[in-house]
Amino acid sequence: MGFKIVHSAINYSDAMAATKSAGNCMGQSCQWAIQLIKGEMQSLMQPCFSAGAALQREYDSAWENLNFFQDGDVIFFRRQAKKVSSSGIKSDIVTRSGASVSLVNSLPSFSGNAAVVIGWRCQDTPSCFSKFGITLSHSGHAVALLRLKNNGVVYLYDPNCGIYEWIPSPGVSLKSDLKQYMLAKEYGVHVRMDGAMMLSTHEDIPANREHVYI
Repeated sequence: MGFKIVHSAINYSDAMAATKSAGNCMGQSCQWAIQLIKGEMQSLMQPCFSAGAALQREYDSAWENLNFFQDGDVIFFRRQAKKVSSSGIKSDIVTRSGASVSLVNSLPSFSGNAAVVIGWRCQDTPSCFSKFGITLSHSGHAVALLRLKNNGVVYLYDPNCGIYEWIPSPGVSLKSDLKQYMLAKEYGVHVRMDGAMMLSTHEDIPANREHVYI
């Protein structure tokens, strides 16, 4: 079934224009995941834009003087995990595509509250080489997933669009539906997970209450 919109993003483009930012998807996705798992947001809503923009600046700095696409994501994820580490919050960071897929597909059966931030590599134009072989045009995007322990529902946060509820279909994995979502939004002609961070807690958080929408 895929994803059903439950809360549309508001004024994201306006905020981007006002701050003259080329992109804030990683910062906003991490801010959403962190605020929910730490219990700093009462319901499923957009994170504070300025706080997400500050995280994006940290992310951008992690990319300076790096030659490999994936390294900036990993360094940034480790910084954020260190910030939120506590007795009640656990972090797991994976650095390869296959491991990222496994982490995402483990989310629906996770027993507690868990948020996953995913860094995607997106190939913008078709190539005569392999999907992610030699190509001169590629970009990235980041989204976040959340599973709430009280109802087992999985939500997707895409900073460009808003918050969605995952409607699973028999035999279709979360990763498969998420990839189809990315392709349908035309983030690239080919997309691949390149790294992921899971933040989890078995403690109650405010979003565990019955009504989680704003």
